Amino acid sequence: MEINKKYYWIPVVITALAFPIDLIGRFLWSLPDIIPKIFFWVGIGIGGYFAILELIAITKKYVNENFSTQVKKAQEYLETIEGQRRKIKNFLDFDMYEKEIEEIKDHYYELEETEFSKEALAPYLVDWYDHIKEVKSMVSEDETKELEKEKEILEEDINNLKKEKELKQKSEEEQINTKKEEFLEEHEGRLHIEATDLTDEEREWLEDEGYKSTHQWCIHNKESREFMVKPRHNESLSHAYLIGAIYDYIKDEGLDNDVQMYETKMPDIVFSYGGFKWAIEVETGKVHAKSKKQLMEKVKMLNKNYPQKGWFFVVTNKNLLAKYRKFGDAIDRSNVIDKLEGIFYPDGYPEEE
Repeated sequence: MEINKKYYWIPVVITALAFPIDLIGRFLWSLPDIIPKIFFWVGIGIGGYFAILELIAITKKYVNENFSTQVKKAQEYLETIEGQRRKIKNFLDFDMYEKEIEEIKDHYYELEETEFSKEALAPYLVDWYDHIKEVKSMVSEDETKELEKEKEILEEDINNLKKEKELKQKSEEEQINTKKEEFLEEHEGRLHIEATDLTDEEREWLEDEGYKSTHQWCIHNKESREFMVKPRHNESLSHAYLIGAIYDYIKDEGLDNDVQMYETKMPDIVFSYGGFKWAIEVETGKVHAKSKKQLMEKVKMLNKNYPQKGWFFVVTNKNLLAKYRKFGDAIDRSNVIDKLEGIFYPDGYPEEE
């Protein structure tokens, strides 16, 4: 029996009452002397009883903690082993062949997450590992199938992306090729193209066709500008530019004149206007320096085929004028347009309407 500690005040109070009762009894001759003694010893007795009960409780607790613990732990351990074995048996009773694959997967994942002691597994050790192996095999087989399906889907997506990319590239290439063809067709036959507004892509197209970047004195703007020039055979860039620029100017004037460029022993440019033929020979000074005989033969041909001063030199450097004027009419590139305007418009350049 265990006494609630809230009653421990009772023996204290009873014992304490013995002293005031004894004091009162000294003034009351009728109060027996035994009464305060009774209170005192009753309080002492009750207090002793409570002390004995407390001692018994302490002793019991000590015995339980120091002599009954191992037995209790052993019982608890056995209960734990039995509980684990019941759970193991439930796992082993799982019928995989009557379950959906998702249930089997959940069962497998639960097997992986659950841990049992060796003592609990001992009676079922072989069956337990066979069960895990079988479940794992079914799950792995299904996951392999899923991976194969995912692989097939992925390969299909990759193939579709490749086809889309190829179609896109093909479409882009076709657009670029079309754009390139249109650009080259627009500039077909031209020896020079002003490079100021050309894109990098257009420059590459022209380079593929044999054009080279060079800075030349522009006969229109009278200043140095960048051009893409296509030389013929061993022709210099300056020679090619000047022939192309003069040819384009004559052609673009739209005066219904017939203009031709030549690469052979003919003059560099021949054009007709007003029933009269003109020839232009562009010179860089190379022929004059290397072979005057060749230059004299060219002059002889020009005088024969284009009489009445129907031909003239255009030199790329005005320092060459004095040398070439010994053989015929010569102008430098800066004045070639003025020369041509004098031929086309002898009465002055017509005013715009």
